[in-house]
Amino acid sequence: MSARKGSLLEKQVDTVFSSAGFESETNVRLSGYEVDVHAEMGDLEVIVECKQYESSNLNVKNRIHEWKGKNESIGADCVVLAVYGQEIKDGEREIAEDAGMEIWGQERIEDLLQKNEEDRKEFLFTRLDVEQKELGVSYRRKIRKLVWKPYLEGDRVDADVAHEKLLLMVKRRIRRELNQQSVTRGERRRHINVFENIKKDGLIRSNIDVKSSSEKFDRIKKKLDAGETELAEGRQEKYLRYLESVESGFKDAKSRYLDSEGEKQVRRLVKSRMAHLLKYGADVEFCPRRRDKPINASRSNGKISLDFEIDNPGDLETIRWILTREGSYRQEEKENGLKRDVVSFSYDGVESATEAVLRIMNEYYGFDLQQRRIVDKKKDSLQRGEGIFSKLLSR
Repeated sequence: MSARKGSLLEKQVDTVFSSAGFESETNVRLSGYEVDVHAEMGDLEVIVECKQYESSNLNVKNRIHEWKGKNESIGADCVVLAVYGQEIKDGEREIAEDAGMEIWGQERIEDLLQKNEEDRKEFLFTRLDVEQKELGVSYRRKIRKLVWKPYLEGDRVDADVAHEKLLLMVKRRIRRELNQQSVTRGERRRHINVFENIKKDGLIRSNIDVKSSSEKFDRIKKKLDAGETELAEGRQEKYLRYLESVESGFKDAKSRYLDSEGEKQVRRLVKSRMAHLLKYGADVEFCPRRRDKPINASRSNGKISLDFEIDNPGDLETIRWILTREGSYRQEEKENGLKRDVVSFSYDGVESATEAVLRIMNEYYGFDLQQRRIVDKKKDSLQRGEGIFSKLLSR
């Protein structure tokens, strides 16, 4: 067999998904892990680990268990292990099936490359073991972010902005479903009329478009509930469930973050921000009011690293008692030439890192978690892999 680079296999798997209508890209970092191929369609997310071997030296069972564990952090709907150059045994396929994963061997990969676009699409949606989740569950992280992100920035939660994004979530699920089916031009036009051509009420105002996303959301929901669209009855009921599901998720998120008080609220907000850091790599700086020594949280090798300056070297042992671990200590030079004392601690997951931040705030900074809430000092982007965030804990 001629030599084949792993990058070529990644490009071929990428082609399989992109030609079937997926938004696909290679070499993406998610939750601190390198993902060879990342494919999305609507609310459906698939990750693929590609392995090319010229000799049979790949331990497939270990790879299955490894990626099952990694996906607990990533949260993709389906994991595919694509292996070229090694025969896949029946027992290995059974283990993958039990783990909710799919294995593509050399024969499967070459067959998919030879299929036409429609046949590839049919295979992907028939073969991949994808659980059809409630839309509010599928988009839970993103729905919660609609609440905690503006709250951390010190802004109000804008219902209109939120409903614009909730409606987009619903439309992405519907377009994914339509992509899987053969729909006519008339059916596509009926969907456009329901979700895009939304007019004001009344004879005089009936040609005026509705601008408010909250109002659009409500009008669409009412029309579907009353059966006043040209969509098939089954579609109307299903789409109404989608709207209700994301709206319910949004209300639950507001209750979770805005209605809770004291330490419970602080813990939930820090935990959500840590989860975002671990998945997308966007660093964060937590700091209480009137302090210029923030706790810097960053992602390194799939772990969360906490670095912060202490008031003097003598505080090192106190910090170690508070966090009940040793960590590391170093001196860094400031811009003005003075030295600063920095300690570092590493944590495997969101829960332990969140607990560490709260302990530092409460037991070292003397910050009363019951009397404060978190806002964001700087309004930076929370996009994947971008931005440094300063957090201000204030009254």
